[in-house]
Amino acid sequence: MERLYKPSEVAEKLGVPVTTVWEWTRSRGLKCFKVGSRNIRISQSQIDEFLAGWAQKGVKPKKEG
Repeated sequence: MERLYKPSEVAEKLGVPVTTVWEWTRSRGLKCFKVGSRNIRISQSQIDEFLAGWAQKGVKPKKEG
């Protein structure tokens, strides 16, 4: 089974604020799994897919915050 990351772990991995990760999940196309009523998890394949989409456009995802 693929590892699932907390938003804070994704932020650390990508070198962005955690608020940026939340923004990406809400409006920039970073897919996530809802866990309970207030938590989400993001798989490595979802991170890779998100970054690949931006790479195809020739830009880096905008860092919020």
